Amino acid sequence: MRRLRDIIARPSVSVFLLVLLLYSLWRVPSADTSACSVRGWTLPGIKVGTAERSNPISVFLVRDGAGFRVEDLDRSSTQGLIDALQKNADDVIRAELIYERHAQGLYDVTSFRDEYSVRLRPLGKASLSAADESKAKAAFAGWLGSKRGGNVPTAAEAISGVDPDLVMVNWPGIMNTVGAGTVLVLFLVSLAWVPRAIGDARARRTARLLRAGRCPRCKYEIAGLAGVCPECGRPIA
Repeated sequence: MRRLRDIIARPSVSVFLLVLLLYSLWRVPSADTSACSVRGWTLPGIKVGTAERSNPISVFLVRDGAGFRVEDLDRSSTQGLIDALQKNADDVIRAELIYERHAQGLYDVTSFRDEYSVRLRPLGKASLSAADESKAKAAFAGWLGSKRGGNVPTAAEAISGVDPDLVMVNWPGIMNTVGAGTVLVLFLVSLAWVPRAIGDARARRTARLLRAGRCPRCKYEIAGLAGVCPECGRPIA
């Protein structure tokens, strides 16, 4: 450790390490995902735990016998939905998948936690019963887990009551945090030149005042005196 300190304990090295440390604070690695990404400054308390909400997936559910069928207007005709609305608007429900991604980490973004929730809005005046709500969520979850629904199995499990592992590790963020911590330690070690520089500056100041015939502590005139300074009591070297 002492040898390392002797090697890096230089002002130029300290400046270089400080630049690296500031750069690591500014350059927070992003983690692009299928739905959103988190970028930017993530010091503690600024962005940790905040959520980014993606564009919700929205479809219509139409009562079909004892259950519900999905009417995806992006992939099918609107005629089925129009017919259902004309027949009985209470049999049509708009389902929205709300997806939020929470960035987590102390110094940097080190992981992401996904949260899914479903909002069901009947288009008619009748409210949804608990049984209909359960059937609607099951139909929506089945559609989400299918190829036609985008094959989002984690969302399908989440709204079906299963608690899947939705924490994603952001390795670039972890590497940036580890690197910044290492640079911080090296920067603190490199500051060993500061006490020496302060001591050298004090020694030069003392020598300069003594040459001028003044006390290094109180600057009292001590030319020709010996022993101690009569003003502050400092020994006169």
